[in-house]
Amino acid sequence: MKHPTILTLLFAIGLIQPTASPTHMQDPAAKIDFNTEIFHAVLEGLYDDGVSNETADLLLRKQDDGAYTHFISGCPTCVYVLEALRHYRARPDFVSFKMTRNTWGLGLDKGSRERLKSEHMKVRIDVLHTLVTRWMDKRMDRLRLNKRERKAWHSELKRRAKKGMGLLTDKRNVAQAELWADLACPSCEGAVAASVRE
Repeated sequence: MKHPTILTLLFAIGLIQPTASPTHMQDPAAKIDFNTEIFHAVLEGLYDDGVSNETADLLLRKQDDGAYTHFISGCPTCVYVLEALRHYRARPDFVSFKMTRNTWGLGLDKGSRERLKSEHMKVRIDVLHTLVTRWMDKRMDRLRLNKRERKAWHSELKRRAKKGMGLLTDKRNVAQAELWADLACPSCEGAVAASVRE
């Protein structure tokens, strides 16, 4: 009769754990819910910066057909940036403080607020690009990503950007393609830019 080895006994009582599989070790993004992370990065950023309702409304500008001007319909990054903005805009007041308030920071700088009022699309989306970059960068810092993990984020965000911009060639949405002619998605490019820093 074979007697169990010391290692077998240690495994059985849980004092040591089996080594992670090579596949998992090679894929640091395997358990990351990027949709949730993008949403929380933007929502946290909005609260941290104390973005005003007026500014949020400028970011959530709509076209005559009801589509959101600064977001590409169906883009896998835009959708979560947009939803975070919409949820933030609908936020309730805090009820546990003496003074009425519903956010934390002091608001965006005057220059950014004024640029969001520009008639030129490029000027406005440049502001959104800067905001998304800052908010995603802060989120990644809070998660304490190492170089391998940031690289995994970069690869995923690049994939999303390619898919998002690819939607502009969809002949079923000519109006969207015309609006975004010669422009890059600020949500996608902003998120990708954040993932580049080590």
